[in-house]
Amino acid sequence: MTTDGKITPLSLEFSERWYNILKVVEERKMASTKGGGKGTRYACKIGSKIHYLFFDENRWWVELKL
Repeated sequence: MTTDGKITPLSLEFSERWYNILKVVEERKMASTKGGGKGTRYACKIGSKIHYLFFDENRWWVELKL
């Protein structure tokens, strides 16, 4: 988090493994299409794929693609 309050995710831990976020492709206020929560959605490039991270009321979660 920057001094002006901007949040930029840099990495995430999932299933006891850490992943580096190569780039935040998009940031927008919206609800999860699968989880129902609302907040800020970050489209993040991890490896060669785009994954969606959400920040909602001081907690983070990942929308899985099944």
